[in-house]
Amino acid sequence: KKYPEAEILNILALTYLAQENYDESITIFEKITKAFPQNNPAFYNLADAYFKKGEVQKAKENYQKALDLFNGFEEAAIALANIYAEEKNEQMAVKILENVLKNTTSPLIEEKLKSIKK
Repeated sequence: KKYPEAEILNILALTYLAQENYDESITIFEKITKAFPQNNPAFYNLADAYFKKGEVQKAKENYQKALDLFNGFEEAAIALANIYAEEKNEQMAVKILENVLKNTTSPLIEEKLKSIKK
């Protein structure tokens, strides 16, 4: 679903993110997620900002929120699975990826799943 009201804020927040100004980016993405709680890309972008800032737990929470809103969100699933795999929690990484595959066919997810399982 598109949220035209959030698009300008999103562009601004992505610009801050690209400039590695994580705090400003997070502040704006937080506003977007509060104003538009069904906007799964905003949660994904917020998670990216937290991840790049080094706040892994908050990143995990927001990647999960993006997935809760849209279970077929490949990028969010892969990002979250990567974090769990990095934390040596391969079981959780596999669970996240397999969950996405219940609803969609995704060569990207299947490839990631194989790389974690080996």
